[in-house]
Amino acid sequence: MRLQLFDSAKAPAALVIFSKNHTQDADYRFDYWAPKSDINLKTNRLITLSQSDRNVIASHMVQDNPMVFKNCFWMNGPQGKLLNYIKLFPGISDLIGVYSNMRNASSQNDNQWLIGQGFRPAKKNQMDNDTYRYQQYEVIARIPHLPVRKFRTLAQNFDDLPPWENSNIDSTGFQKGYDGPRILIPRSITATQYRLRASYAQNPGSFQESIVVISVPKGEERRAKLLTALLNSKLFLWFAFHDTASFGIERPKVLQSELLRLPFPSPKDLPECKRSESAGNKLVQIVEREIQNANDTFSILSSAENPELFKKIDRLAYDYFCLSDEEIILVEDTVKYIIPAVHPPKKSYPIIWETSNDDDRKAYADVLIRSLKEWFDESCSINIMLEAHSKDLAILRLSLEEDCREESYYEKIDHQISDVLGELSKHINHPLPGNFQLKPDFRLFHDNNLYLVKPIQKRFWLRSTAIADADSIALDLQKFSGSSTNWSNT
Repeated sequence: MRLQLFDSAKAPAALVIFSKNHTQDADYRFDYWAPKSDINLKTNRLITLSQSDRNVIASHMVQDNPMVFKNCFWMNGPQGKLLNYIKLFPGISDLIGVYSNMRNASSQNDNQWLIGQGFRPAKKNQMDNDTYRYQQYEVIARIPHLPVRKFRTLAQNFDDLPPWENSNIDSTGFQKGYDGPRILIPRSITATQYRLRASYAQNPGSFQESIVVISVPKGEERRAKLLTALLNSKLFLWFAFHDTASFGIERPKVLQSELLRLPFPSPKDLPECKRSESAGNKLVQIVEREIQNANDTFSILSSAENPELFKKIDRLAYDYFCLSDEEIILVEDTVKYIIPAVHPPKKSYPIIWETSNDDDRKAYADVLIRSLKEWFDESCSINIMLEAHSKDLAILRLSLEEDCREESYYEKIDHQISDVLGELSKHINHPLPGNFQLKPDFRLFHDNNLYLVKPIQKRFWLRSTAIADADSIALDLQKFSGSSTNWSNT
């Protein structure tokens, strides 16, 4: 949104309206609005706001977790539950030390995992300046050098790469990371892949500070290969998107300190140990095959050119963390639709700005029915019909049927949306907003029907949105009727 509001903007913007708290140090609540850019902003310079973009936050929540603003910006209730589930497990920081905190040789040992960065070259235009201090590091000029553009995911071979042009550097970086078993991770996230990229390496080779390296102690190579595979999964990208500060707010990158926040449990830490262990073994095998391919001079296809391989990694990562089908939908929708819209290329048209089509609405309805079924008796079935839609809004009617075996979704566009809204408005205590650009997004219970008034934009018809809507509907049922078995009493 910042690029549309402010040309050439480099950082996000926030508008804060505040007043003095009458009771000093007292906890208070405030509105947090997080509007998303859409076609109305691009064409009409109008910021629209839906109900899902409005949150109420307590001041103590900010003090306890400064990431709450980031979490509330893109995350719904089910996504929050999934994030909290994953954060229960041990993380990379529980295993790996930071090189910059342990530069004293006496504080390091060969049995320790460490994380650091590559070297920083000397600035050529300042080398003649007497006040400029640089140093000589001969190793850099002797071993192969890896430019970021030559980075290969999953397994990296330094063969045929020339050394860095000279030994003049500003900083040596993490010297232990230039040889032996290690994991290489570029900080940037490319728009062509939308994944964290990680590669397992063994032979000598240097790189600059744009690449983070994790050195692996002897005997831990297998575990490092598992971590390499997981770092390339959609699940880790999803976690980084929601639980790191820079990615999703400013530039598409993950800093070294933020990599340490990523989860890395062992199978025994997970609820289905055998399922996790089996998936972990297969992930290790994938990396070992890629290491062999990287060393094979006759290998033509690189891992980056094999999308089916990454799909397999994603499925195994979901199994490793024992995710359900609904949780997988949350991750897949975020990576496919949301993340590309956060950092869109200039003059692009993100998919979630588009108007939903029949297939989008059918997929939404199928997931909504499946998610709501958990809250009702087996004898009840849920049928969904699209009553009407316009270029801005759509109205869904959910009906609870007794003794109906089949659940269905169909579209019956027989009414003008103004007629349907007029009929619904008789059952609402306050008038509906006349300007549809305000994005009304609400639910109305009437007789044995539940009406959903939703923006027609694709963002509101994702399968992950259906899961969140099902949770909200179930919460409404419990709140107003005290029962989740029927909504005719609400």
